Amino acid sequence: MELKQGIFQGISFEDYLKIPALNSSYLKELIPVPAYALIPHEDTIYKKIGRATHTYTLEPKLFWNYYIVSGLDLAGNSKKGKANLAALLMEYCGLTEEPPSVGYKDWVMKKIKDKTGKDVLSTAQYGIIKQMDKVIHSHPTAGQYLKAGRAELTIVWKDPGTGLWCKGRIDFIPTWPELIMLDLKSTKNADKYMFRRDVEYMKYFWSSGFYVYGWYVITGAFCEKFSYIAIEKEPPYRTEVRDLSQNHLILGIEKMQQALAIEVECRKNDFWPPWENAGSDELPMSQYLEGDES
Repeated sequence: MELKQGIFQGISFEDYLKIPALNSSYLKELIPVPAYALIPHEDTIYKKIGRATHTYTLEPKLFWNYYIVSGLDLAGNSKKGKANLAALLMEYCGLTEEPPSVGYKDWVMKKIKDKTGKDVLSTAQYGIIKQMDKVIHSHPTAGQYLKAGRAELTIVWKDPGTGLWCKGRIDFIPTWPELIMLDLKSTKNADKYMFRRDVEYMKYFWSSGFYVYGWYVITGAFCEKFSYIAIEKEPPYRTEVRDLSQNHLILGIEKMQQALAIEVECRKNDFWPPWENAGSDELPMSQYLEGDES
């Protein structure tokens, strides 16, 4: 596949995954232990619901192109659930082949996905997605940002320092006088300081710096603001808009440049070390033990 540098709209998530370039999820895993980056990540139901929420909120006209909502009880561990799964399979795939003895629900969902290109959501899951979308759009700032703009933009660029091809997927860029990038994030707690823990521990700001840098390489323009729309996963779905500091962005860019340099070295040696330190270091004592005089 010949890669072309640029900004692209209308690329599905599945097609985005096929682009042979480095994404932030992979690069973040290279630090501190490069071998972690080689371990595939499981596509959980929470990730699927997260993508569905993104589509419903950011690209509502495309939602039914990618999702099926079923009112059936699809619990795979009950007799009724298994019968409903079999009916759903027949409706969308017309299959009567022998099912696996374990993992029946996952098998059915994969068959439907392969046949239709769509993921199946329950009515309960769909209801949660609609409620979250309603809260997001009712937030004065988030709603204003999302009135008009470009959603799910794919950016592809060749890193000038290493020559490695990179890619990113930006949630939303509003039609706004200044260049603003938005990232929709679900969280347990949207409080400023609690969400900051997510941003730093989950390395969200590394990804943000990566996107901002990639945009600059492609266009020569700097992003003036990077903001997260943070929405809690439980009712009442508290929603806050959190602007990322410039210090976070600068450090995120530096960390991703460091990761790219590590990738170059790993490819050169055809070896991704399963350790952080090739030597040894002293194990520090916990603070609570340092004051223990018993």
